[in-house]
Amino acid sequence: MAELDAGLTRPLIGAFSRYTLGGEVGDMIGLAKQPVLERLIATAWPLLVAFREGLIPLPAVPAVLWTLEEALRKFVLLFLSEGRRIAIDIPDVNRPS
Repeated sequence: MAELDAGLTRPLIGAFSRYTLGGEVGDMIGLAKQPVLERLIATAWPLLVAFREGLIPLPAVPAVLWTLEEALRKFVLLFLSEGRRIAIDIPDVNRPS
């Protein structure tokens, strides 16, 4: 998927992942540090969340925001999986002894 955007969004997604997971986890999973983007996200994200929360009481806004957030979530999953199917098998029985 990096070919679609010439690799421009990977640093942004990595910086946001480091912001949400924390630097220690980011280091453990091998996310590259993006100091400028990380500072930008740490400053802008709380403002964006406050703005979004202020809009919630308005009519039709919750449905519109859900649609936008779901589209963003799907894009991120598609990007991070590089277009491959994500399958997580959850066992429904205990491991036999």
